[in-house]
Amino acid sequence: MQHLTLRGGVWAASLLRGLSRPDLAATAGEPPLRVELGFLGQLVAAVFITAGADFRTRVLARDGRVFLLGLGRAAVGGGPWDTAEVWGSMA
Repeated sequence: MQHLTLRGGVWAASLLRGLSRPDLAATAGEPPLRVELGFLGQLVAAVFITAGADFRTRVLARDGRVFLLGLGRAAVGGGPWDTAEVWGSMA
C-alpha cells in the first residue's frame, strides 16, 4: 500500500505542475493535461465501484484498456487515448 501512496503523490505533484503552467501544454515526456485529469476519473470510478454506489461516467482508456485502481484492468477497445463508459449500481 505504501507504494501506491508514493505513486499517488508523484502523480498528484505532476498534475499540479501541469495546472500551474500558464499555457497548460504538456512538456516533453509528459502526457497532456487532459490525460492526467483522466486518471483522476479512473480513481473516482474505482472508489464508487468499491463503495457500491450508483453511478455512470466516462473514463480514460489508454491503448484500449481501462485501469481501475484496486480492481484491475479491462480491455475496452479504442485508440491510444480514448474514453469508455463505466457504471455501477447497488444490487
